Amino acid sequence: MEQLAQQYIDATNVTPRWLPGGDAFWYKQNISPSKYQFLFVDVRGKSRELAFDHKQLAEALREKTNEEVDQYSLSFNWFEPVPDESCIRFRFGNRKWQFGPNNLLQEWEGQFTTEPDHLLQKEVISAHSDTQVTVDFVNRTGKTLRVYWIDWKAKAVPYMSIKNGETKRQITYVGHVWRLVDVSNEKYRAVYSAPDEGNHVAVIEHLSDSILEASPPSDDEDSETDEEPTEPENGPCLYIKEFNVWFKSENDEAFQLSENGNEKSPYDKRHLYISPDKQHAVAWQYTSGQDHKISLVESSPEDQIEPKLHTKSYLKPGDRVRIDRPRLFDLKSHSEVATDDSLFKNPYQVSNLEWNRNTQEYLFYVNERGHQHTRVIGIKVGGSVRTLVEEESRTFVDYTKSYFKLLRDSDELIWASERDGYNHLYLIDLVTGSVKNQITEGSWMVNFVEFVDKDCRRIWMRGYGLKDSEDPYHAHLVSVNFDGSDFKTLTDGDGTHSWSLSPDKRYLIDTWSRVDCPPTTVLRDSESGQEIMTLEKVESKELEDKGWSSPERFASPGRDGKTLVYGIIIRPVDFDSTKKYPVFDEIYAGPHNFRVPKAFSTLSDRRRWADEGYIVVIIDGMGTNWRNKGFHEICYKNLDDSGLPDHIAWLKAAASSRPWMDLSRVGIMGVSAGGQNAVAGMLHHSDFFKAGIADSGCHDNRMDKLWWNELWMGYPVDEAYEKASNITHAKKLKGPLMLIVGDLDDNVDPSSTFQMANALNKAGKNYEFLFIPGGGHGCGGGKYGLARQRDFFKRHLQQKSEYRVDMNRYSPLPSLISSLPLCLVFFFSLLLYRFFLSSSSHRRLKMKISYLSVGLLALFSPLAAAWSKEDREIFRIRDEISKYETDPAANFYDILGVPPSASLDDITKAYRKQTRNLHPDKVRQAMRSKAAKDKKAGTKTKPPTNAEIKAAVKKAGEAQARLSLIANILRGPERDRYDHFLSNGFPLWKGTDYYYNRYRPGLGTVLVGLFLVVGGGFHYLTLYMSWKRQKEFVERYIKFARDTAWGGGLNIPGVDAAPAPAPAASPVPASDEEEAPPLPQNRRERRMQEKAAKRDGARPAKKTRRAAQVSSGTATPTPAAGPTGARKRVVAENGKILVVDSLGDVYLEGEDEEGEVHEFLLDPNELAKPTIKDTAVFRAPIFLFNVTAGRFLSKKPTDLEIEIPAEDDDSDVPQPTPSTDSAGEDFELLDKSTDSLTKAKASGASQGKANKRKGKKR
Repeated sequence: MEQLAQQYIDATNVTPRWLPGGDAFWYKQNISPSKYQFLFVDVRGKSRELAFDHKQLAEALREKTNEEVDQYSLSFNWFEPVPDESCIRFRFGNRKWQFGPNNLLQEWEGQFTTEPDHLLQKEVISAHSDTQVTVDFVNRTGKTLRVYWIDWKAKAVPYMSIKNGETKRQITYVGHVWRLVDVSNEKYRAVYSAPDEGNHVAVIEHLSDSILEASPPSDDEDSETDEEPTEPENGPCLYIKEFNVWFKSENDEAFQLSENGNEKSPYDKRHLYISPDKQHAVAWQYTSGQDHKISLVESSPEDQIEPKLHTKSYLKPGDRVRIDRPRLFDLKSHSEVATDDSLFKNPYQVSNLEWNRNTQEYLFYVNERGHQHTRVIGIKVGGSVRTLVEEESRTFVDYTKSYFKLLRDSDELIWASERDGYNHLYLIDLVTGSVKNQITEGSWMVNFVEFVDKDCRRIWMRGYGLKDSEDPYHAHLVSVNFDGSDFKTLTDGDGTHSWSLSPDKRYLIDTWSRVDCPPTTVLRDSESGQEIMTLEKVESKELEDKGWSSPERFASPGRDGKTLVYGIIIRPVDFDSTKKYPVFDEIYAGPHNFRVPKAFSTLSDRRRWADEGYIVVIIDGMGTNWRNKGFHEICYKNLDDSGLPDHIAWLKAAASSRPWMDLSRVGIMGVSAGGQNAVAGMLHHSDFFKAGIADSGCHDNRMDKLWWNELWMGYPVDEAYEKASNITHAKKLKGPLMLIVGDLDDNVDPSSTFQMANALNKAGKNYEFLFIPGGGHGCGGGKYGLARQRDFFKRHLQQKSEYRVDMNRYSPLPSLISSLPLCLVFFFSLLLYRFFLSSSSHRRLKMKISYLSVGLLALFSPLAAAWSKEDREIFRIRDEISKYETDPAANFYDILGVPPSASLDDITKAYRKQTRNLHPDKVRQAMRSKAAKDKKAGTKTKPPTNAEIKAAVKKAGEAQARLSLIANILRGPERDRYDHFLSNGFPLWKGTDYYYNRYRPGLGTVLVGLFLVVGGGFHYLTLYMSWKRQKEFVERYIKFARDTAWGGGLNIPGVDAAPAPAPAASPVPASDEEEAPPLPQNRRERRMQEKAAKRDGARPAKKTRRAAQVSSGTATPTPAAGPTGARKRVVAENGKILVVDSLGDVYLEGEDEEGEVHEFLLDPNELAKPTIKDTAVFRAPIFLFNVTAGRFLSKKPTDLEIEIPAEDDDSDVPQPTPSTDSAGEDFELLDKSTDSLTKAKASGASQGKANKRKGKKR
């Protein structure tokens, strides 16, 4: 589709080559790609025919040169018709040829008279000139061209790109040289030199690979130097010598006119103006602007490994600009005439208008810094200064629209002004300084003055909005007399028009089209606008038959509900109205122009995005240019608005009748100022725009070029710059964002994007950052950058990918102590979980306890959370204020002495004032002055000592540091955070990280603290819970045995039990004489028993019976006693044999390594309750002492040894504390519900019988 559009664009392009006389021209007609022919147009005869016999010429060239020649691809693009001789002349190869008369081809040796000029075969540096020229560059090369201006040092300065078929206008100066290169291969280029004053069309059709670049001038040739020439001109003249202006008379006498010139404020040799009567002169004295350079680091140069540093002069808003001061001199008295400069004291730009007709007044134009006043000022020879015409605005005077033309012969001036809300022309009387008449008027805009005919007193100009029935951005050519009469619209056709005038301005070639209508080119009379003939035309139906899909034009009211906002909609090539598509909003709300294409074009980049499955829209919201003053002024000090409310209103209106537009998936993308707009959309309208890409964006207007930003944001730099900055609002990001930047962007400082990334980092935002080494402005449009952009939007607009914008606000804790509370809460919750589950009676609470643990974690985890770094800084300074300042309750604003509503300027002024008072010299002086005053007053006070002064200086230094931090917070994005705390209260808990950084204990303190907390408190908690669990386990074991053997204990002598229902019948247990075979103890039980025996110096005692029992732990061997009275054996579910005697005592049978059976009394009261002395806090030092110094010291008991007394005096056996592992093991074995243990009663008794032992050994 792109190739189809380009084919018809080329077919309708007409670049006329006018013949002398101005009544005929020829042009190259493009038939199809790579095929063309030449047509000749006779304007008077209204004829259009082949310029020559192409077939005959091709055959003749083939015969003469032995080369293959196609009649539709002749290898020349220019020829010179000679109607009088019925022939044409041209270049073919390296020779000149003549074809005709009678189709005769022969070589020719003459000189061409109409060969195109201004296209240079060799590049040179630009000439110095103040004469303005307008050039329309027309690209007919089939390539995309990049345009560079060649400056006075032969440096190529990039300006713009021109796509094939496009026309772009450049305002330049006579003698300025422009290089146009193929972006895909910069070896191919064309070089153009701007001609004399006026408007010109430069059609670039061919590129050459043999044009060398200009060489920089040598030191003595440098035309940019301000050194005066060695010899002044012949005759009366002004010249510069030693920074001052001198005058050489007709007698060659030299007179010094000025004496105030110096190196910093010299006179400019290019601005010396002698009055026509040679009686007076004006010379400009100037002060140079600030030398502000930006540094660009080329990270990956192709010719070396190490990075390269590039610097560029780059003034930013608020920088000092060059100040020109015109001064008047009397050439008779050779002295300066005093003048008042109050009307031009702070200029941004001064332009010369020359002397008036009677040579009694010098005229010049001044654009005042801040762009709210522009004036034409007159300095009379007597020294009086007056304003002849002035334009002023409470917002801005858009000087890009400025037009002033001096009509010297009539002492008049044509002046452009938006004073009535639209840009129009006025005729000014320079004698009286008043408006003679308004030349143009109406609700339309004068865009550009094509030319002025002073003799006929008529003007031709381009206008926007001339026809109510059309798009207000459609351009038309109009003409009008100086007095406003005989207004004519010279172009016709519902579309935007472009034209070229014949050299004598009698005819014009008019081409018009719309985005949805292919071009038509006609020839018109430039006086009446009457159409003479149609030159080229394409019917829309012809395009549609070949599959062309036109963009859709759409207009809808903007934010105010009444002002129409215009845009276009581009659908995918395979568009299906039954589907829903995400929307891609390409934005560029740069206030200097409008964005939406109006002419027919390929829209290649936009169509590629559409074919990826998007509905692509381009919209011009309020704040863009060329509608009216009110529409435009929305941008003033408000660039973050970006027309976004109008984009949203327009999209909602469009989607209301187009169900295939899915407004739940709207992406926004822009380059340069459009990058700033795209990020603003993501920050301020995150509920509408779901993903955004910013390529080479200007995210803070203080970081961008001076001229562009001060025009819309004003001067001096104020808080509006900060408010409009994307960086200020980085914390508002809620959706996916991609930032793209290259390290060699010399249009918008790359640091603007870096600072945006830094702000997003500080705000804890998730975003994607694409850095392109070697990339210039708009580098995201390259192959790799576009691939990344496509992937980004695909993930976030076409696929359901999850994207977390807000990163974890909790900062990484700097040490173990910072995360300790969270760890402890988690550990404590686990212990609670295990503790509750240890009781079988709570089995049904398992799920509830799990929820309890999670709930405790959720409840206590925030205690360990830290605030952001900026928040902690605010907390710290606030604590210092309450500790050191006179008023502990003072807030940051009180410290600076400003109200909370103070502006940035107020805060800065207050900070500077307080800083001066805290300077060490000021502090010393104040102390000594106070002492001196006290002495004069008779007060007996000692003068301050050096120590006291030193202490005061130190205190002031601390206050100064604190003041600096406070000022930085209140001047930065952290101010919003502080204001939030100030209005809502400061948190009581500031996070463990804050306290750690605030008090920061040493490593030893941290280790000791950890040892005391973990080895003391938590170790004790672990021991206690383990003891509790074992005790419950033994009690449960005993209860099970009693219930199984005696039915709940009701029939056990000596055991009181509450009445209970009779237990279920159970098998009769074995008799006393029958001993059930005991099960062996497990390894851990045997190990514990052996250790106990070794400590007593005896083997475990064999089983005997006695009435009394001694308990020692969970299952302690009883050497002298056993079950008393009747006994019943019970087999637990885990196979353990339990013996219950008539007293209700429960014994556990077990076997040692030799096979002997023992009975162990189960008594929960014998489990030793842990104390703090059992923890690692006490045991670890004792252990370390015993394995070190204790080996060499006496074995006598010491105070360090801990004696653990037994609860029963008749026990000789030490009571080991059961390990957590063994308790857990038994717990796992017996972790059955009471019901399951009951079910095991019968099986336990029967198993006891089945396992009757046959002897004491197995």
